[in-house]
Amino acid sequence: DLPGAGADEEAMTEGQLRVRVAAYAREEAWAPRYVAEELAATHNALRRRETDATVWAARAEAEPDPHEAEQLRAAAQMAQAEAGQLAVQVAQLEQADAARGEWWVETAVTRDNAERARVALGIRGITLDDPTEHITTREWIDARRAGEAEADATRQIHEHDLTNHPADTAPVADVDAASEPAPPDIRDTSRPDASEHTDPAEHRRVPLPDEAAAAVARAHTAGAEIARRAEAEAAAAAHAAELEPDEDARRAELARWADDDTTERTDEDSRTAEPDDDFVRGR
Repeated sequence: DLPGAGADEEAMTEGQLRVRVAAYAREEAWAPRYVAEELAATHNALRRRETDATVWAARAEAEPDPHEAEQLRAAAQMAQAEAGQLAVQVAQLEQADAARGEWWVETAVTRDNAERARVALGIRGITLDDPTEHITTREWIDARRAGEAEADATRQIHEHDLTNHPADTAPVADVDAASEPAPPDIRDTSRPDASEHTDPAEHRRVPLPDEAAAAVARAHTAGAEIARRAEAEAAAAAHAAELEPDEDARRAELARWADDDTTERTDEDSRTAEPDDDFVRGR
């Protein structure tokens, strides 16, 4: 199940492959925190504290020493309070975990494209994990133009080089050029969670209450973004449907064309079937 690079990636330029990798990096910026390991640890802690509360309460009822029984009841109450707090955190982490799953599905295509692009770049000897490969779009464009200018100074000119192609004469968009203000993009306003690229096993612990609350807040933000994208896709689909001809009207038109064509063929067959008067008189 390792990602591979196919014909599409082989035909892409280095810049196109880098764009695919960068696109998924932007999606990771708003990813809900991965909390599956923390959720499992919190579930286990909740069960332990509930068991402790039940056992200590039962022992307090059976303890003949009043002082010892009081201590057991206090311990049972404390364990019950901790269990209540853990139950709240479990509910919060379940929300964050569900949001993580929705984000995972929402970005599945972008993630697959990025993984395939990484493989294709690796085949070409480009390792994006190398710090020297971490460059901006403007730096990459400037470096490529400088390399092409240096190569143009010494390369031989052939006949096909003198033919202007639309792609050669089209103006290159300036990535630094000012554009019209656009609504804030969550991919620009968010930052990846610190645990996004760490080993999940390192987070198998019960998070602090503030950490669970922060995970829920991030999950709500991601959920709102997913809902916004779904609304935008639905609006685009509705607009496309309005532009397409009505299916019933289209079928009626096709049926009318078929009837007209049949009528024309019938008339033509009738004319060819009528005997020629001169030929009849000649006989």
